[in-house]
Amino acid sequence: MGNAQAGTPAGGSGNALHELPPEMQRASEQLHERLCREQAGRTLVATVWNDSPDHLEVTGATASYGEWAQKPPEIIPAMGIGCFASQPQKLLFRLSAVMGELHFSPQSYTSENARRKSLYTMRWELLPGGGGFGIRIVSESPEEHKADVILQTGHSDSHFRVIVRVHVEQATLSKDLEEKLLGKTHFTSQELKQMHQLFMQNVAPLSYMTEGCFSQLFPQLSDPVVVRSIFRAFDSSVTADNKISFQEFAQVISIMAHGTIREKAEMAYDMCDLNKDGTVEKDEVQQIALQLSTVMMQLGYSADTYGVAEQTVQNVFSKFTVARDFEPGKTVTTNDYARQGAATYKNSLTKDEFVERALNQDADFLTCFGLFDYFRKAVVEPVEQQTSSLVHSCSDVSGWMVKGNTSLLRSMTFTTTASKRFFMLRGPFLAYAKDETMRNIINVVSVENAHVKPAAARQALLVSARNWTRTMCLQSEEERNLWIASLRRNAEVVRRFKSFAPQRTCNARWFVCGKEYFDALLPLLRRATNRIFICDWCLSPELYLKRDTPLLLDNRLDQILIEKARQGVKIYVMIWGAPPVGGFDLQSAQVVQYLRDAHQNIFALSHPFILPVMWSHHQKLVVLDDQVAFVGGIDLCYGRYEEPFKYPIVDPDAASFPGHDYTNCNIVGESNGPCTQEVLNRKNKPRLPWHDIHVQLEGSVAEDVVANFIQRWNFAISAYGGGKSASLPERYQFLLPLGEDDPRAPLLNDTERGFRHVACQMLRSICSWSGGVPATEQSIYKAYMSLIKNSEHFIYIENQYFISSIEGTEPENHVVQALFNRLKQAIVNAEDYVCVVVLPVYPAGDIKAMSTRYVTKKVMETICQGGKSLLEKLRPIAEQHCVSVEKYIQFYALRNHGVLPAVGSAGPTAITEQVYVHTKALIVDDRKLIIGSANINDRSMCGNRDSEIAVVLEEAPESQVDSLMAGRPYRVSPFVHSLRVRLWRELAGLAEGQTLDDPIMSAPLLLSVAQSNSDQYCQIFGALPDNALTIAQLPTPQPQAQVSMQRYAELASCIRGFITVFPYKFLQNENVQFSVGSAEYLVPKSVFL
Repeated sequence: MGNAQAGTPAGGSGNALHELPPEMQRASEQLHERLCREQAGRTLVATVWNDSPDHLEVTGATASYGEWAQKPPEIIPAMGIGCFASQPQKLLFRLSAVMGELHFSPQSYTSENARRKSLYTMRWELLPGGGGFGIRIVSESPEEHKADVILQTGHSDSHFRVIVRVHVEQATLSKDLEEKLLGKTHFTSQELKQMHQLFMQNVAPLSYMTEGCFSQLFPQLSDPVVVRSIFRAFDSSVTADNKISFQEFAQVISIMAHGTIREKAEMAYDMCDLNKDGTVEKDEVQQIALQLSTVMMQLGYSADTYGVAEQTVQNVFSKFTVARDFEPGKTVTTNDYARQGAATYKNSLTKDEFVERALNQDADFLTCFGLFDYFRKAVVEPVEQQTSSLVHSCSDVSGWMVKGNTSLLRSMTFTTTASKRFFMLRGPFLAYAKDETMRNIINVVSVENAHVKPAAARQALLVSARNWTRTMCLQSEEERNLWIASLRRNAEVVRRFKSFAPQRTCNARWFVCGKEYFDALLPLLRRATNRIFICDWCLSPELYLKRDTPLLLDNRLDQILIEKARQGVKIYVMIWGAPPVGGFDLQSAQVVQYLRDAHQNIFALSHPFILPVMWSHHQKLVVLDDQVAFVGGIDLCYGRYEEPFKYPIVDPDAASFPGHDYTNCNIVGESNGPCTQEVLNRKNKPRLPWHDIHVQLEGSVAEDVVANFIQRWNFAISAYGGGKSASLPERYQFLLPLGEDDPRAPLLNDTERGFRHVACQMLRSICSWSGGVPATEQSIYKAYMSLIKNSEHFIYIENQYFISSIEGTEPENHVVQALFNRLKQAIVNAEDYVCVVVLPVYPAGDIKAMSTRYVTKKVMETICQGGKSLLEKLRPIAEQHCVSVEKYIQFYALRNHGVLPAVGSAGPTAITEQVYVHTKALIVDDRKLIIGSANINDRSMCGNRDSEIAVVLEEAPESQVDSLMAGRPYRVSPFVHSLRVRLWRELAGLAEGQTLDDPIMSAPLLLSVAQSNSDQYCQIFGALPDNALTIAQLPTPQPQAQVSMQRYAELASCIRGFITVFPYKFLQNENVQFSVGSAEYLVPKSVFL
């Protein structure tokens, strides 16, 4: 019989209440009557947790000198079946009485279904004590069970609180098996013992788990194929014998909850390999993935967080491009270049191939669509709740540790200074140094997807990140458990879209074109007090952020940074180490050296150190004092300053676009250099206007932009030899996020400057070569796919590229597949729905160059040419339903015109040029918005190519405002809606008062303006690049007016804004196959996609 007491006075007996002599019993009753009168309202609150496998029937309940405030129910359901998948059932009752009893009867069933009853009894009484009252609890239980009574919170002014935990004592875990599992799992000894007890309780009277028992314990996994797949993965982890031993159970649960990403990928393979023949077929994996995904979504594991089955399988079996790291100083051969672009399609994969692709192509298999989180919550969290290993994790943890060995326990007391390191966990980064000042940091690693494991020694733990492993010893087991909990808090979280960043709220505002962005950035750069981060594809130090007349040197980027550096602000600049190939020269090495020499507080570097030359760092961001961030599509370089609503293509007096800033990359390519350098003859060549969007974010979301920068910076520092390389000055250090006490410039109250409080989440594309991450992240792509799929009425896209596929394997991204599916649904169901897409006429570069023509042709094949394009697939569906496909989707380009001044005897010349759409934005339903650096192509979306960053923004329903959609009331986000209206008003040349609130009703207006504008341009300029079916039909050198200047003025006055119809027949008859032996032929085609 298990007895327990809580709050019993010294010398008291647990059974004294029923052993008093008659005279003392009467005195006690009188005392209790007085207590009841004096302490009216005092309440006993008792909670009964039923951890046993039996239902508990309440067979009796009595109250003396009081009454029930809340009576208990008749039955407390058992944990028993399904206990791993649910919390213990509990009973809660309240009693305003001095004494009372409660009787429980556990109901058990043998194989013959014979009922057996035993009795639990709980008695309590309030006792007088010094300064108040105490409580005495007595419990009696059958021998095979145990009832522990714990006084949870002592007495208070109003009530007592008591927990009664009913459970069954089980066989203990053998020492040999415990030692074996400590080496093979990621659990502590206490966790293993508790898990063993729960396991044995649930499989009793057996000592192992059958498939039937597994199905009963986890009934939520109801699909037979899913259950069989999971059961075999458990069963085969040690020996395949159609039963799960505790060792197998613990090892698999350990991987699901705390395993390395490679272990999780291998586990996913084992679940898919039903035939156990050494390979998995695509159809086989597709079947398991679809059924598992369906089951998990029914359990609340959303596709946005845990992945879409079809997309994940397609990614893993698609064309696999190897992204390799190249060490500094490594001799690079032609084969190395070739292997980087090596790509293969597979319909069957070995285990190694599957794992490699899961890590580099799509990380959704690392969670099995939520299954691993399901088992972590069902099995591991209840275990942690009942062991001392669940401690309060901290975002910042620091302390001395010893570089240890897994087989040795090294006490802190007997170690030398040389073997000690001071470790600090700050946010998602673990740093260590030789002293507490952390001035000379030895290394910083990201613990995102890191592996944290208790070592065999009770004071030691093992931490493994990418290419980095340490065994560390602490002073106590409790301190070790704090570190484990804190590290896992950062390492094991699964977020929406598989992003590195959580969902947050922030203050945000948008900018259209470079001038608005630079005007906002300039004063905030000058206010920074601690540090500035700048990350760009291309950076021009001599860029003027403000165009005064005359130009002021104080407004030039390099001079601003030098002045802040002199004030003690540290400035970190990271750019793409671009090779001078492909028609552009960003002069990355010269920029880095110029900034390094400018001041010792300016730290600049480029990456990659040597290779890969085929992919780029494409992120564009600035962060000030870790609390204000700018992200979007605008680099701090020449050609990006633009005046909204104007987009001039000529500037003969260099009033707005001085020197190098008057450029046209369709003519001279992207270039860098001194600001005074003229790269384009402004007397006879137009500049290329630049349409783009950027966003400013303030608040905790800036910490995520900081984390992305720091992770990339530290990885680049490591590539340079950790600051010990001759190519990197010694002053270059690893970085950490700022601490709470670090100085920052106070945030301004910017509500009057267009800020809105919005929900947000940072997204990115990053992989091993670009950021040193152990698994490829493609959260931008996942967000695009999700937002398009779940759109209700409207999609608006502005992007520099539009290269994707429908039901194809190349290109690999399926953004257009998502568009096709949603538009097909809208057409078939006659929905009020429209998709508007704005693109460049053709991508930047010389259109007569083969590489530019190839990319342009791929855009056209995505939209309208080649037989498998979006419009060619949609048109027959629309015709079948007697509607025009243009009612549902419209493509546009932008164009402007201007007059070059007279030169010599030649008079002024009217000329035209496209307005280059460089934006990377997606608007859905005027409610959700993605802004960033990512194009719609494989380079940006796949994650294992170019590095990218973006943010998804929306507003809570209560912050939305009334608007219209298809003529009906509709709630929209003011932040997103205002941006879309501003863009359309600018592109269509509409006055401020003209309403564009309803995107579906306004779409025909855009089409009308675009058609009219296109007609005017054709009348003025005749043959345009838009009309050319082949390269030979392109005008040379630039389209000039084919009419008189007077007629030009008349026709041009009819042009509204900049929008034109997209040229669907452009290059329709052009052959873009690379000739054998050409430079393009030797480069993998994936480079252009």
